[in-house]
Amino acid sequence: VITNLPERQMVRLSRSRSVGDSVSNTPLERALVEVVVNGSTRLTLRESQPGTYLLPENFRGRVGDRYQLRFQTEQGTFYESTEEAMVSVPPIARVY
Repeated sequence: VITNLPERQMVRLSRSRSVGDSVSNTPLERALVEVVVNGSTRLTLRESQPGTYLLPENFRGRVGDRYQLRFQTEQGTFYESTEEAMVSVPPIARVY
């Protein structure tokens, strides 16, 4: 999740697998992680703790910009998301 809030932006990566009737999540460590902004600007993320990767400290998302997550596991497998645009929050019309 990327937001325009004044807080540290991060990405958490984990592997999920079924174990009997439950699901086990294991942090994905030592990956090479980047966010691509508007198809051209690449931001390299830094792993701060197992499976948690931080964007640069001053980074904030901007409404209208497009973002894509790309990462490569320690074993060399490459993944990338589709590109998504940040939209503005719609006004609240009613509260019940």
